[in-house]
Amino acid sequence: MAKPQSTPHTKETNRNSEDLLGEVEVRPGQMESISLGMYEQGMPEPTLIVELEPDMPDTVNGSLIRLDKDDHYTLVYQVQNFGDVTCQVRVWSE
Repeated sequence: MAKPQSTPHTKETNRNSEDLLGEVEVRPGQMESISLGMYEQGMPEPTLIVELEPDMPDTVNGSLIRLDKDDHYTLVYQVQNFGDVTCQVRVWSE
């Protein structure tokens, strides 16, 4: 399974919007999911970059979930905010 990487929050001006797999706003004490797409079995999982705004790696946790079916799999990124500030989470493919 691909290991998601958390990056420090910086405005990346060179990111291509086509590489954005999904984004979600996570309120304090809440959990949200981002569907990252469906892939054919045998295709490698994309390398992921997770961006938090504001950068709160100590209070926002995420995990990548792979749901396998016969001929494909779906990737979902679940995020939980244990802090007291709303956070915007974006997941990019590298």
